[in-house]
Amino acid sequence: MTERLLKVQDLMRALNISRPLAYKLIREERIRFLRIGTAVRIPESAVADYIEANSVGGA
Repeated sequence: MTERLLKVQDLMRALNISRPLAYKLIREERIRFLRIGTAVRIPESAVADYIEANSVGGA
């Protein structure tokens, strides 16, 4: 089974962040991504990993 790859716009929606912040996360390699030619794609699991790694506290 192939993992779903997200576009930057999908990342923005998933994390409720701006376009510049999404590209900053990519540029600083704070989230896993891959390039297909000039296109940037983010594995769906990378978003879950990013959320888990950056979550604070919890009830």
